[in-house]
Amino acid sequence: LRSVAQNLPWVRRIYVFTNCARPAWLKEDDPRLVWVRHEDVIAPEYLPVFNSHVIESYLHHIPDLAERFIYLNDDFFVMRPLGKEHFFNANGTSRVHLEPYAMVTGPVRPGDADYLNAARTSAGLIRRRFGHVPTQLHRHVPYALRRSTLATIEAELADTFAEFRRNKFRRSNDVNLPSFLYHHYALATREATLADCVSILVKSHDIRWHARLNEAAKGRTDIVCI
Repeated sequence: LRSVAQNLPWVRRIYVFTNCARPAWLKEDDPRLVWVRHEDVIAPEYLPVFNSHVIESYLHHIPDLAERFIYLNDDFFVMRPLGKEHFFNANGTSRVHLEPYAMVTGPVRPGDADYLNAARTSAGLIRRRFGHVPTQLHRHVPYALRRSTLATIEAELADTFAEFRRNKFRRSNDVNLPSFLYHHYALATREATLADCVSILVKSHDIRWHARLNEAAKGRTDIVCI
């Protein structure tokens, strides 16, 4: 929240979508910040839910959310001032940041990483809709999204959404809507273009984590994910 306040001062409102209580240190009289509970948005038959893929599939249902919005996971930090043009083109289309190396291949395999299986499922949906198979994973940076595009995807895949939203925890038939599926759908419909940014992914099990944090602090990095 502080990194957004400091480096994205043009953001009008921040919605915190959570099943947690508002912390005592967070002011309640700031009109820019809206605390949104799961039960205010997610259908009762899917609650409680601890599957982030399901939770993310409801982002565009948040009341009063803007048509163009930016979605940050709770481990993203904006490291330097970025303008609106970093996220959206002048015509309103999204700017998409994909991994230059991570690839999505093969069928869904139980036991593989949850995010990878969700991307494989989403890639299959793209193949059936557009006739090609996307292979690039999303980069761990804020996602520039359009509410109307998310709603269109949900309407076209209503049966798929109804099925995977029953998953209280992550399962191999999940769909990762705001990251992989949205990006490749929007690229296929020309509602998004490819873009680049300077980002650093810091993992606790990587022996280079200290060096990566030091690099992120030098002022040359747009986004860091820890």
